[in-house]
Amino acid sequence: MIINNIELTNFKSHKSTKIEFKKGISLILGENGAGKSSILEAISYAFFKQVNGKLEENIRKPQNRKDIVDKMEVCVQFQHNGRLYKIARGRNKSKSVAKLELLDKNGIHLLSKGDRNVTNDIESILEMDSKSFLNAIYIRQGEITNLIEKTAAERKELITKLLNIDSLEVAWDEIKNIINIYETQKNVNEGKLANINEIREKNTELLQNISEKERQIKEYETEINTKKSQLTIIEEDIKKEDIIKNKHEKLTNDYQFKKEESNHLEDLENKYTYELNEINKNKEKIRILEKEISPLNKLREIKDLKTKINSYKKDSLNKENIIREINENKGIIIDNKENYEKYIQLKKEKEDISKELEKLTEKKLKEMEVESEIKHLTDQVNILYYKINQISEKARKLFKKNINNPIDIQKITIREKTKTGELIKILEKKILKKKKEISVCETELNSTKKSLEDLEKTEDICPICQSEISHDKHAELSDKYKNTIVTYELRIEELSKANNNQEIELQELKEYEQNINDINIQKLKEEHAEYTQLCDTIHEKKKLKPIIEETKAKIEEIKNKENDCNQSIESLEEDYNKYNFAKIRLNQLPQVDEANKEKEIIDNKISENTLKIKKISQTVRIGDDIERKIKYLEKKQNDYNQLIGTVLNEEKIIQEKEETTTKIHKVKLELSNIKSQINELSFDYEKYEKINNKYTLCQENIESISRNYIVKKTELKKDKQQQEKYVEEIKNLKEIEKQQVHIGDYIQLLNEIRSTYSKDGVQKDLRNIVRPEIEKNTMDIFSEFGFDYSAINLDEDYNLIVQTRQEQIDLNMLSGGEKIVIALALRLGIAKAISKNKMELLVLDEPTIHLDSERRTELIDIIRKINVVPQMIVVSHDEEMEALSTNIIKISKNNGISTCNS
Repeated sequence: MIINNIELTNFKSHKSTKIEFKKGISLILGENGAGKSSILEAISYAFFKQVNGKLEENIRKPQNRKDIVDKMEVCVQFQHNGRLYKIARGRNKSKSVAKLELLDKNGIHLLSKGDRNVTNDIESILEMDSKSFLNAIYIRQGEITNLIEKTAAERKELITKLLNIDSLEVAWDEIKNIINIYETQKNVNEGKLANINEIREKNTELLQNISEKERQIKEYETEINTKKSQLTIIEEDIKKEDIIKNKHEKLTNDYQFKKEESNHLEDLENKYTYELNEINKNKEKIRILEKEISPLNKLREIKDLKTKINSYKKDSLNKENIIREINENKGIIIDNKENYEKYIQLKKEKEDISKELEKLTEKKLKEMEVESEIKHLTDQVNILYYKINQISEKARKLFKKNINNPIDIQKITIREKTKTGELIKILEKKILKKKKEISVCETELNSTKKSLEDLEKTEDICPICQSEISHDKHAELSDKYKNTIVTYELRIEELSKANNNQEIELQELKEYEQNINDINIQKLKEEHAEYTQLCDTIHEKKKLKPIIEETKAKIEEIKNKENDCNQSIESLEEDYNKYNFAKIRLNQLPQVDEANKEKEIIDNKISENTLKIKKISQTVRIGDDIERKIKYLEKKQNDYNQLIGTVLNEEKIIQEKEETTTKIHKVKLELSNIKSQINELSFDYEKYEKINNKYTLCQENIESISRNYIVKKTELKKDKQQQEKYVEEIKNLKEIEKQQVHIGDYIQLLNEIRSTYSKDGVQKDLRNIVRPEIEKNTMDIFSEFGFDYSAINLDEDYNLIVQTRQEQIDLNMLSGGEKIVIALALRLGIAKAISKNKMELLVLDEPTIHLDSERRTELIDIIRKINVVPQMIVVSHDEEMEALSTNIIKISKNNGISTCNS
């Protein structure tokens, strides 16, 4: 797979970033935190929807209200097996979107939509799942050095994870959880089966109880039927007595009812007699009141006329006030017209002044922004000067030279860095050469010591060829071995001492080199250029200061003019308000002629009503207090009306009294007749009670037996239900017994499967199968660098073995460059094994991290020479990596947003 380009929209710190990739090596370069690794995360997200943390956390946060983030999207265009594809994945508002397209000469063809469908199609196209694909193409930070520097066990664990074999370890763990579940179920079942014999015994005992209760129920049924027959005979006697009793009670009730009715009618007759006497008294009172209340209506009419006259007088006075107000407002308008017009003119002038002042104020605010910018830029200049001075001071102290210019600092830094690097290489080669010589000396020393030990164990036999030798020859050999041992020990001591001194010198040089590397030349150049640019900008902006002062003077002049205008307006405001109010009031009031005409009509009505009062006064005596007289007569009229009401019912009451007298005679006759019937009917209450008591006793016996019958029936029902439960429980327990056999077999099968997936099972087989392929791929890549080694092997425990034609080499004897080449070759060999030699893309994330200066330089040279894949993407913050490629993509971050400059 080859990536052509990638577009990031609002992904992490990238607002809108597009990067073109080429074949060969592409370098993504930038400071830590600039947004480099976000590009790799975007590739992983686009292909497989894999991100660090929650998806929402990877959406760029708006910087302010104007910064609208309405969607996040990553688009990748890539080639695979000669076909061109485009994948787009993102989030729009609250919905995830994804699509995969095929691009060819006929246009764009949609292959799939939706996260899951797109991921499935990608895995099908690449012929790898997401984990295998990322492990094949993506070499993470520190992986290269970990492969060579970690222990064999740690190396084994790392390679197992890269090969995705560790998923079998997960399966191994999960099977144990499943086994635990079934073993728990087995234990639960054993607990259930422990009571099966007890349940069977209870079931047998319950069946016996059911049989006994069924017998008792039959006895109760026979006894109940006998008692019911006796009860039927008693019921016939009770029915006969009930008929006589009911007739007796009915007649007694009828007699009592008629007696009460007779009493009620006699009370009613007395009441009617009293009411007729009262009516005769009220008739006399009505005649007297009728004459007294005759003047009431005329007095009321006089009162109404006087009320109308008073109302008309108020209306007349109101009209007079309106006419006077009209004339006063007309005078106010004439007196204040001139000042009113002046006020209007001044208001217009003030409005024009305010508009002009507003324009000048806006201009002043814009010009004041320049002053604020000058202050802000000056602060930035001071900060940059401090930063530049810090880097320059570090260079002056390190090189002990008075230098300030960034170009001079860069020259001396490069010169010192090159010189120091060469010295370090020379020293390391010398130290390595001495280490190899020490190793050879130690081997020979140990061999000689062994020969001396063997010689001392014999007297006249050669320890090497086992032939007989003389005593003198034996002594000569012993002296020779001892001299050789001393020679080697002295040489080892001499070489070790020389190496210790040179390693101290090497350490000092490396510290000096590290201090040189700490001087950030690129940052110094950028900050110096920015410092110069800011100084020029400040100089240009200061030229605008005279214009700002001129604007301030104009604003002051306009403000004085506005104050004068406000004072004039304030002095005329009272006259303006008088004129305005008078004009508004005149519009609300009627015309003078109309008001006079209305007043004349009202005055005529007052005269007409006064004349009517005079005419009525001639027919009735009014008196001094007409109100009091009317109230007195109205009270008398109420008494009159009430008395009239009582008299109107006289005929009705007479009629009702006559009807009541007739009813009284009729009821008394009925009472006499009912009393005769009661005497004729003979009813023996004591006999009736005896029969009822006998019936009640029989009924209670039946109820008692029935209760016992119901109790037994209920107990029988419960026993049968319980017996059914026992039967069902025994049936279920038999099923559990069968289940126990199956569970035992399944647990045994799971243990066998788990054993197969263990570290010494399938995992070991897979590692052994893939190990030769990794070794071959590693050696193929390693051999491209021209080292004189015949093989690089991994044993079963993943110890790394380097083989020459004569011997095995200890890793510690290898140079830093050789170790880096082996580590990188091993990692690439693993990647080729994962991808089945179909790898076209390789991604290196911060490959130089944790490496010293020399090993960084060597790794850069190694990466440049690698020709394993058509396309390589390297992510780094190390500026030395610029030597890798001409396709350099620089990532920087400003105000929280990452930008790309390629």
